[in-house]
Amino acid sequence: MKKRTKKGFTLIELIVVIAILAILAIIAIPVISGVVDDANQAAADANVRTIELAAKAYMTENDVALSSSNWEDALEEFGLIDPTDLTKSIGGKGTYTVDKDGNAKATDIKGGSGAITFDSGS
Repeated sequence: MKKRTKKGFTLIELIVVIAILAILAIIAIPVISGVVDDANQAAADANVRTIELAAKAYMTENDVALSSSNWEDALEEFGLIDPTDLTKSIGGKGTYTVDKDGNAKATDIKGGSGAITFDSGS
């Protein structure tokens, strides 16, 4: 009688391993997706706070309200936008608006290019 030496895995063993990996992937993908969304929201919140601080500091230092003619100067002074960059981008994702009172808000957090615009409120 010949002795069989087992080399490799059986088909059943491979199918079981693949099934276990599939179940783990089904569990992990939504969790990872939620973490990415939370990170994007946290980054957008941080950018909003930074924009607001820069705008309000500019308003305080120069004793002026923000307007369509000086809002870029406020953000440029604090290094938030590159004066040569016509998109007025803070970088990263999202789109941001700043109003005449120096309040900022994030829109389109998942997309966007980090562009900052001025909302005159009219």
